[in-house]
Amino acid sequence: AGMHTGDTIDYGSVVRGEMTLELEGGQKVHLRQGGCIVQNGTRHRWRNPLTEPCLMAFVSIGGKRA
Repeated sequence: AGMHTGDTIDYGSVVRGEMTLELEGGQKVHLRQGGCIVQNGTRHRWRNPLTEPCLMAFVSIGGKRA
C-alpha cells in the first residue's frame, strides 16, 4: 500500500527531520536532514520513522520511467 510511480525525474532533499524511502524490491534508504535522492520513475513510498513531522523539498522534471 502507498507505492506509486511518476513520469518524472525527482530530486528530493530532507530539510528537517528524517524520512525513509522504500523501493519496490524491498530496499530502504534512510535520509536525515541534508540527505538527498534522485529517482527516475521508480516505484516507491515514503515513511516517516519519527513522531515529529519531516519537511522535504522536491523538484520534479518531466521524464520517462526507468
